[in-house]
Amino acid sequence: MRSTLTRSPRCDEPAGSAAGRPECLRHQRASYGWFRESRYPTDGRSVAQGIQDGIDADHIGFRRVFLSERWNLKEAGVVLAAIAASTKRIGVASGIITTPARHPLHAAGLGATMQAAFGPRFVLGLGRGNPGWFSGAGLEMPTYQGLRDYVDILRRLWSGEVVSYDGPAGSFPHLALEDVDPTVAAPPVWFGTLGQSAGAKTAAAAFDGVLLPPVFTPHATRTIVDRLHDACREIGRDPASLHICQSVITAPELDDTETRNSRHARAVTYLDAPGYGEMLVALNGWDPAPLAALREHDQFRRDGFG
Repeated sequence: MRSTLTRSPRCDEPAGSAAGRPECLRHQRASYGWFRESRYPTDGRSVAQGIQDGIDADHIGFRRVFLSERWNLKEAGVVLAAIAASTKRIGVASGIITTPARHPLHAAGLGATMQAAFGPRFVLGLGRGNPGWFSGAGLEMPTYQGLRDYVDILRRLWSGEVVSYDGPAGSFPHLALEDVDPTVAAPPVWFGTLGQSAGAKTAAAAFDGVLLPPVFTPHATRTIVDRLHDACREIGRDPASLHICQSVITAPELDDTETRNSRHARAVTYLDAPGYGEMLVALNGWDPAPLAALREHDQFRRDGFG
């Protein structure tokens, strides 16, 4: 895939005054997933390059790769299957798939097919999503109980049950996977969550693991981990049985401009999300004033990101 998009000259300027370089963020969003000639290799990434990243991670010795699904050129099943088909050892995980975007049969079929095709290497990462992301798509953010029920439906389908369900996860009079191989292990299911009270209780009750988002301080991460462990103890579950992964944004061997374009701008996308940014500020104990200033920046207001 090629695109004729060119790099914004302003993105090549040393970053210093504009918070997160909104002009660069706008350019990244416009060209996401497309390869184009540019000064920096991280400016645009093709699907094939992303798959090769997973293969390289296997060669280096990483245990698992996560793919955060997007509704463009990052459909999780396609990309993760391509990585798994090209490797023998590394685990592959969706991090995350939002449940409103997947009918339970679709999600169950993905998990069963990945395990049957590539062995016990797949982790199905799920999440509730964000109301802002569903705007105009005809989707609704599930309740925590609906999410628990959704995971229970998947596990019952993988065990070969015929499921009849009517509740917060939807109405499904008759669900069944037609070809269930009892010798194939069901995939573990992880929860992408901020780990607050309701989320922690849901993780402890229904999930095998937790994927925490980036932009958390070490103290905030420690607080969330303690909350998750406490939620396990409250229901008699061994806290050690709940796997917890903290994702971290890194910029190894990148110069200042590329670091700001590909890493700082990513943090801006989290902070700029209504509701999400406020929660990150609160959880990390940050001063809310810089967040307000970021959203009032002229570039954001002009481009409609604020």
